[in-house]
Amino acid sequence: EIAEQFPNCQFLIAGEGELRNELENKAAANIKFLGWVGPESFWSACDVALLTSENEGKPMALVEAELCGLPVIAEDV
Repeated sequence: EIAEQFPNCQFLIAGEGELRNELENKAAANIKFLGWVGPESFWSACDVALLTSENEGKPMALVEAELCGLPVIAEDV
């Protein structure tokens, strides 16, 4: 939903999981699924970290993003 609201932005999703195929089939054109990549190469390709999870308070991905100096947008969990 967020990607559809910002069609001029490119969204990157890294990692693997059981929902990946389902997400890829529904994804907007401006979302790229990268599979597993190392945190340094992933975060260096990003301008901001976005966490839309409604139940993760402080996952390791946000810690990595913050260590790379990225601004973080996340739910208030």
